[in-house]
Formats: sequence, structure tokens, C-alpha cells
Amino acid sequence: MSKIDDFPHDENPDEEWDETEDHEDEEDDDDERRYGDDCPICGQFNSPPADETCTHICAWVWDGETETLGEGRILRAALDRLESFVEFGQSDDAVIDRLNSASASSHDLGVLIGGARGYLPMSEILLDLDGIAAGQGWTSGGMLGGSGRNFYVKTDGSLAALAAECDAISTDAPD
Repeated sequence: MSKIDDFPHDENPDEEWDETEDHEDEEDDDDERRYGDDCPICGQFNSPPADETCTHICAWVWDGETETLGEGRILRAALDRLESFVEFGQSDDAVIDRLNSASASSHDLGVLIGGARGYLPMSEILLDLDGIAAGQGWTSGGMLGGSGRNFYVKTDGSLAALAAECDAISTDAPD
């Protein structure tokens, strides 16, 4: 037996390796599909990096950076407007009274107003909202590794309704 017989070789020598094919992308696609978690509402696996999501997902966080999806985008835009309202009205007694009254009227509005006042990250705000469920999260290894987590809205339309309440606070003239 020669040394070449001891060397591992392809079982199918007739199949040629096509160097023009981009085999690395296939591996990247498989890697992306591993990053995600199961929706606590419907059970579907969600991987935002691979564009595989259910209708309940409203945001995902990767290493502290939050990307909103679906209804989460509507809420993020309303929160941005509320932050501006809080910033420009922070010395106006009527604005302060309005914000305090709205905070006391609803837990979720209180969370949003508190987040706008403290410029909290969206991920922290989402964790405190009643209508949001957080996924179990995931981590990846390697040089570009990190951690992620998905957020899910329990009731369709609830974040859009909350965004409308948020906008009403920041756009209506104070009483």
C-alpha cells in the first residue's frame, strides 16, 4: 500500500470543484439562519439577519443596537417625536403637567415618557412595555461574534395604538 492510499480523498472523484462558484455565501446563509429565537406567541423561528420573521416581531437587538420592524417602526417614530416634545417643553409648566398626567394614566405611556425624558435605548423601553414579549436571545462566536434578542408584540395593532396616544401627547395643544 502506498502513502497516497493512506491520504483521505473524495469519495466522488468525478465531481469537480467549480472555483467560480461562491461557496462562502452558502455558509454565510446557513450561519445567519442560526441567529434568532422562537416567537413566544406563535412558536415560529425568527432570524432577522436572514429575513425570516413572523408577524409578531417588532424589533431585534444586536450588540446593543436596536432595529425596529413592522409596528416597532411606528412606535420608534412616535417616540422620536415625543423626545423632541420633552426636550423643547422641559421648562414649560403646562407641558410638564401634561406629561405627568399622561404618565399617571397608563403604564405604557409612563414607560414611553420616562424613556423620552431619560433618552433610554429602545431595547430598555421595549422590555418595560406590557404588550411586548422578549425572545430567549442568541449568541454567536468567533471574531465577529455578539449577542442578539428579538422582541415580539402580543396583539396586532397595539403598538400603533400606543404610538397614536404618544403622538396625541406631543401634538395636541396643552389644555
